[in-house]
Amino acid sequence: MNKSTVSDFRSVKQTKIDKYRQTNGGETVTHSDREMWRINIENDADQACSIYGAAAVDSVFQRYDATCFDDLSPSYYEEVFGDLELMIYDN
Repeated sequence: MNKSTVSDFRSVKQTKIDKYRQTNGGETVTHSDREMWRINIENDADQACSIYGAAAVDSVFQRYDATCFDDLSPSYYEEVFGDLELMIYDN
């Protein structure tokens, strides 16, 4: 392999690694962390929706300029999860 091929390989490999990571206020959110947050937030959203309705849950995401988990910035995962938890356990 020549240097150009090695460099190209590293670039492709890094792109694939970056695909599974996002930045969370300077911290790296790995693919597994993101999936853990997805499961927890979506479960809480479903539970809060069954108590308060879809509009109430939508308003939580809208406060953070999102419509669903996929639109949500990783820097807001903890806040959205906390807001949903407060809604669920408010009863």
